Amino acid sequence: MSARPTTQKNAKANPKGQQMTKPVKPGKGNNAISKKITKPLRIFSDDDWKNFEQLCSIQCTKDEICSFFKLDDVTLDRLLMEHYEKGFSEIFRDKRNFGKVSLRRAQFQTAIGTKDHPGSERMQKHLGINWLGQTDKVEVNLGDPTRVVFEKIAEKLTKGLTPEALESLAFRKPDIPGEESKDDADE
Repeated sequence: MSARPTTQKNAKANPKGQQMTKPVKPGKGNNAISKKITKPLRIFSDDDWKNFEQLCSIQCTKDEICSFFKLDDVTLDRLLMEHYEKGFSEIFRDKRNFGKVSLRRAQFQTAIGTKDHPGSERMQKHLGINWLGQTDKVEVNLGDPTRVVFEKIAEKLTKGLTPEALESLAFRKPDIPGEESKDDADE
C-alpha cells in the first residue's frame, strides 16, 4: 500500500508532533471520480453452458447453480434469457431429464451387473416392482400337507357345534382353485 504525500489539506498533527494523513474521500471537493462503479457483464463460455446443463441434470437448485458460477439469480436469469430465450424453470425441466436418463442407465447397470461385478438382487426387485408391475406378494399354495393341517384345525374348532351355530358363524371351507366347492356341487 503506497502512502500519499502529506499536504496541508489532509494533514493533521498528533499529540507527539508527528504528521498523520487523513484519507481522502471521493466527492465534489476532490479530484476523485464520483461515478458509480459497475462490474462488467458476465458472459458464459461454451464450457460454462455445458456445466450449467450438467448441474441441471443432477437436480441442482437455482441457488446451488448460482453459487457454482459465483453470480446472483438476476444475472443467471439474464444469461438464460439471452441464450435460451426461456426462464430457469422451463430450461431446468428440460435439462433434468438428461439426468433421469443417466440415473435409469445406472440403475439398469447396477441391476444387471458387469463381468467384474454381479448384479444387485435388490435393484432387480425394485425395478421389477416399480417398472414392470411385478408384485412382492407371497402366495400361499395350500398343497396336500398344509391343507390337511388346516382341515384338522377347523375340525377341532367346530367339533361339538350344532349346524345352526356353525351357520351363525358363517364358517365355510375356503375355495381352493381346481377343486369343486360344495355349493357348486349342490347345484
